[in-house]
This record gives sequence, C-alpha cells and structure tokens, in this order.
Amino acid sequence: MKLILLCFLINTGEGIMFLLIPNTVRCFREYVSKDIILIGEFNVTQIKGQEIDYIVTDSKQEILARNENIKNGRFSVVTENNEIYEICFRSRAISQLSGHSHTVSLHIMKGIEVDNKLAEEERTVVASNEIGLKRLKTIAASIVDDFILLNENEKKMRNTNESTNTRVVVIGIFSITWLLFTSGGQLYYLYNYFKSRKIIE
Repeated sequence: MKLILLCFLINTGEGIMFLLIPNTVRCFREYVSKDIILIGEFNVTQIKGQEIDYIVTDSKQEILARNENIKNGRFSVVTENNEIYEICFRSRAISQLSGHSHTVSLHIMKGIEVDNKLAEEERTVVASNEIGLKRLKTIAASIVDDFILLNENEKKMRNTNESTNTRVVVIGIFSITWLLFTSGGQLYYLYNYFKSRKIIE
C-alpha cells in the first residue's frame, strides 16, 4: 500500500529537504505562469534495495518530465499554461531487506532565479573557453619557438645531412599545420557558441 503526501511549495527560491519512506509517494504542487522555465535540482541518498523515481505533470496529468532510479540531477520544463504543476517523488523497495527512509533535497527555480542560474552557467562556460584560449596561445607560442629552433638547426645541418634536413622541414610543416588546425577549430567552436547565445550575429 502506497502513501501519498501532498504539499504546496511556498518559497520556491529556497531548497527543501524531506524523508521519503519506502513504497510511498511525496508530491509538491506549484502554481506557475505560462511560458516560464521551471527547473528542479535534486539530490537523493542511496539505499541498497531501494530506488527513487520522479515525475512532473500538469493539471491534466500530462507527463512533462520523468526519470527512474535517480541519484542527483536536474529536470526542466517550459510551462504552456497558467496552472498548478505537480512534482512527485516515489520510493520503490526492490528488496525485502530494505526499509530505510531516503533523504531527498529539492530546489525549485523559476523566473528571475532561472535567468540568473543560466547566466551564471554561461559565464562559467565563457570563462572556461577563455582559459582554453590562453592555453592554446601558450601552446602556439611554444610551437613557434620550437619551429624557430628547428629552422636554425635545419640551417646548421643543411650542408651536412640532406636526409635529416628533410625530416626537420617535415616536422616544422606538421607543427604549423597542427597549430592552424587547432586554432581554427577553437575559433569555429567559439563562433558557433556565441552565435547560438545571440552574443554575435
């Protein structure tokens, strides 16, 4: 027999934590306006022989998001109507040895908080790309220095060993080609990323 507990989320900007008894369902309801991104971040303690599922539905009981045997993660939905949405967590005991309650933490975000969260994640991605560009610049400088050194060695060896000279030139050409390829790939990725974010046209 499953026990269903129903609560209304009052302060969506704050996280909540609750215990989920085996073979029970705990649901939360929240009124959300139309065309709003609703994000939920959750974390579930793991107990051997028990699993936790979640499901997000609207007032018509249409499934908007669901997942089984969750640990931690995030769900997101875009609301289509001004109505109450329901988020349910279900505990399933798959072993006779189970019988302990799960601890579940849930943080619901919408509106401005979602915008701030996405903006923060975007800044993190941009910062990561900047670090990648700096690393690429360092690698490029190192390759240029190596190429200059190879070129100097090539001049010294030109009159002594033609075969070795050819190998040095090939290595130099390969280094420059690799530099151009990696630089072009990085710039292409950044161009598509900024274009998708409408930072550039």
